[in-house]
Amino acid sequence: MRKNIVMIFLMLFMVILTGCVNPDYHNTNNTGPEGDESLVTQSYDGKTAIITEDTEISNGYVLPQDYETGVSPLTGFQLHKNDIVLVIEEDDTSCRIMLPHGDAQLIRGKVDKTAISYDTSLFEKANQANLHDVTVYDGINGNKIGQKNQPGFIDERKDGWALISFPGGEVFWVKESDLSFNFDMQVDDLPEPPRFPENDTDEPDNMIKPDI
Repeated sequence: MRKNIVMIFLMLFMVILTGCVNPDYHNTNNTGPEGDESLVTQSYDGKTAIITEDTEISNGYVLPQDYETGVSPLTGFQLHKNDIVLVIEEDDTSCRIMLPHGDAQLIRGKVDKTAISYDTSLFEKANQANLHDVTVYDGINGNKIGQKNQPGFIDERKDGWALISFPGGEVFWVKESDLSFNFDMQVDDLPEPPRFPENDTDEPDNMIKPDI
């Protein structure tokens, strides 16, 4: 009788133990805004626009590169006149934008509609440009260094040439006639901008305050 009781106890223990280590179990806790394992995104037609006056991004946020972890809030990010942005969507008063250049391609947020323009005639003064297989040089009328196929920042314009700096610190001269200001592209983003607590006096540990 005692032996049977011991066997029943052992069987129950094994059932409980097996349930505890079930390999099909997935933790549903997440650092993302909705509590999911990965962020739910949708595709937008990003349209090139230019900033017409110095302005600050409001309701800013940064998406992770893998879209698998939480969204980080962003504060104090300043956009300057003639910065290029991509408009993801807009309403009567504001535009949701992303930065399509540099190391900041995951930065998103809202900009007042009065500080943004789609007028392509303004793009010639843009602070950024898009290079599509463009030959770069070591100086004005200098030696050819190679080709670039990426966005860059325009540091100087002179005699039909532009000095372009790229992420990573590379700097080259490019013929202004080779520059493109079309950044239109498909953008994956959240269906709605995330909402962060507005009345918290303690900032989140992952709060991003870029050095401008």
